[in-house]
Amino acid sequence: MNIRPKLLLLQLAAVVGFIIALSVIFFYSRSIVLFKDLQIHSERVLSGAEQIKSRIDRIMTSNVDLFEQKSDIIDSINSFGIIFNQFRDPEMIKSLPEADRKVLNDLIDRWFEIYETHYFSLFNQMDVIIASQLMEEYKGRELLSILYELFDLGYELEAGDDDLLMLFEIQRLIRITAYNTSTFMTDLQKELVLLSEYTDRSTTHSMIIAIVVSFLTFVFSLLIITTFSTRMGTRIIKMRDAIKSLSLGDFSHELHIESSDEFESFSDHFNVFKSELWERLESVLDFMLEISGSISIESNLDRVLEIVIESAVKNTAADAGSVFLVDELDDSIIKQKIAIGLLPPLFQVSSESTTDMKKLVDIVNNTPIPMGETIIGRAVESGSNFFIRDISLEAQLKQNQEEGSLLYISSIIVVPLIISSRVLGTLVLAKTRPGEKFTDIDFNHIRTFSDYAALTIDNIYNYHDLIEKSELHREIMVAADIQKNLLPGSIPDTKGLSFAAFTEAARGVSGDYYDFFRLDKNNSAIVICDVVGKGIPASLLMIMIRTIIRLAASPRRNAAQVLTILNRAIIGRTDADQFATMSFIIYNESTKEVAYSNAAHAPLLHYQSISKSFLEIDTPGLPIGIESTETYAQKVITLDQNDILALYTDGITEARNIENKEYSQYSLQRVIRNDSHLTPEKLIASVRADLNSFVGDSLQHDDQTLLIMKAV
Repeated sequence: MNIRPKLLLLQLAAVVGFIIALSVIFFYSRSIVLFKDLQIHSERVLSGAEQIKSRIDRIMTSNVDLFEQKSDIIDSINSFGIIFNQFRDPEMIKSLPEADRKVLNDLIDRWFEIYETHYFSLFNQMDVIIASQLMEEYKGRELLSILYELFDLGYELEAGDDDLLMLFEIQRLIRITAYNTSTFMTDLQKELVLLSEYTDRSTTHSMIIAIVVSFLTFVFSLLIITTFSTRMGTRIIKMRDAIKSLSLGDFSHELHIESSDEFESFSDHFNVFKSELWERLESVLDFMLEISGSISIESNLDRVLEIVIESAVKNTAADAGSVFLVDELDDSIIKQKIAIGLLPPLFQVSSESTTDMKKLVDIVNNTPIPMGETIIGRAVESGSNFFIRDISLEAQLKQNQEEGSLLYISSIIVVPLIISSRVLGTLVLAKTRPGEKFTDIDFNHIRTFSDYAALTIDNIYNYHDLIEKSELHREIMVAADIQKNLLPGSIPDTKGLSFAAFTEAARGVSGDYYDFFRLDKNNSAIVICDVVGKGIPASLLMIMIRTIIRLAASPRRNAAQVLTILNRAIIGRTDADQFATMSFIIYNESTKEVAYSNAAHAPLLHYQSISKSFLEIDTPGLPIGIESTETYAQKVITLDQNDILALYTDGITEARNIENKEYSQYSLQRVIRNDSHLTPEKLIASVRADLNSFVGDSLQHDDQTLLIMKAV
């Protein structure tokens, strides 16, 4: 089951659990509210009954007008009757046991019976007294006091006997009514007490059930979510660790996830991708070795071009590939030099040629492409790469979009062969099967191929040029050209850091090498290297170092990891006596952090502008190409404004004067400290002036290279 259905089921389980919990809480909360309403209503009933009894008890002893007392009693009875009669409402008493409902109905009937039997008689007697002359004579006095007075004077007053009888009668009715009311209230209170106890128990029971059900629902939902999240988290961690391992150059990590969803699919794809990436990396090294072999054996340009196109086609699964070179006699045209498969022409051809394979091959082989025309000519003229993943979206190549035609192309890559801003030609790869497309990995892979291929082709050109010259002069010139081409043509603009470099060979061919290139928008790499040996072997080692380090360098790898990968790639691919010392820096423009790793080179000098002092920054490690198991370390520093970094080869500090004294690192530090306010270019000029003044007429015995970086 895919992740999305699993998430939907998880959400559904949570929603169902939430609805169940809410329903239970609502049901029992409603029961609790009903029970509490019943208790409150019972209290109101008891209060109303108490009020009626109290008013009955005060009839004989109150000096309030009897008519008003009667009205008050009637109002109290009416209010009580309305409230008490609500116990007949099924909605109010539906949660009560059947026996309690019957008792309440009996009490209601009993109350109305008392009312009709006793209260009517009492009210009639009150009406008789109200209408009698007695109330006029004794207005404002208590009936009980009037009764006592008449009782004492009854034998002398003629009308006293009837009045006395009226008072005795109302007193009797009051006692009967009060007694029945009191008896009724006692029974009512007993029942309502029992009712209150029952509602208290039921309320507590309902609250416990609601809490328990809610808690269990919460725990169950939490358990499901936690289990699912734990499994998801474990798989994500596995994925993270695998990707991290791969980004650090470790291809030994296999990713195994059995989940029957996208995680398992990702695991399978990751392992395939890792294997493919490793094959691509290996293919670059094999490509370099094979080309190096062809150079050392025969320096045959056709063989080199054959290796280039075979490797490119093989490693991208292209259907056709060609190498086009700028014509040696006419640099305004480009000609195809070698091809695998039929690369359909990217220009208009006659309709009869589109159905004849042989004619198409002749057209492509024998038709030069003017500079700037077709994407091949534009690529060579501008030095720009062209990667058309889906050619059906390219309006200028409509003649190549008809499936089934010999001209059909589904995807194409055109990468110029550039050396020191000079375009030698271009490498063209095409897929001609419908639905087949090149990937970004293919494109980047071919860019790496083209970089090394351009160097190699340029070296072949130089080599052939030198055949006409003496052997020694030829080696010197080839090596010098190789070295020159390896040095960066321009320094990328770097935020927060200005950069200047100086290099000078001792005898025309230098074993020193430096490079400065951007890794991404925030990170740049700086390299300084001192290769053991001279001539073409040393230059070829420089080419290999330059290619591998540019391939290995990445913002996802630190400086030590890059040197470690470089060392392992070099081991076994060079002679035992070929190695190099080097330093590698990654500079982060956002944080101004410098990550530094060293392979037995002179330490990095860090001039701190605040303290006006130097720090020597070094890390342990053997030279590149000595020991395959060697691993390198790195140190990270943060630059403050006006801080200065200096990288140099031993030709600077070990330069000797006529007295055989060394210039020394101390002299280099002295000049940098004294002129720290200058730009890197002027600072290098100061160092050179001081060095030349120190050396005097002494011959230079070693190559000299100095890199100055200043935080701005």
